[in-house]
Amino acid sequence: MKFGSCRLCLVEKDLAHSHIFPEFFYEPTYDDTNRFVSLSTHPRHKPKLFEKGLREHLLCEKCEAQFCRYESYAASILRKAGDFRTSDNRFVVSLILNTRASNFSACH
Repeated sequence: MKFGSCRLCLVEKDLAHSHIFPEFFYEPTYDDTNRFVSLSTHPRHKPKLFEKGLREHLLCEKCEAQFCRYESYAASILRKAGDFRTSDNRFVVSLILNTRASNFSACH
């Protein structure tokens, strides 16, 4: 844990090692052992393997737990995105405004 200001509630607390992007965003990039390769255009930065998505100390434990509920809800919807492709391979997107979806997008 690292002490600092929570980016959501702005209170000085111990900060969790939070994902920068939700974990489910990385799923399509994982190999057979749930790792992904991070690449850089910088000539001195070599490719690196990661077992979890990129993380930083961003949120306190309370905000991280609250955020996780919205992330799980969004993941359950977004994982079905392939079901909404048209014949020319475009996505049909409908916006559903409710408390959980609004909170998810406001936090991300």
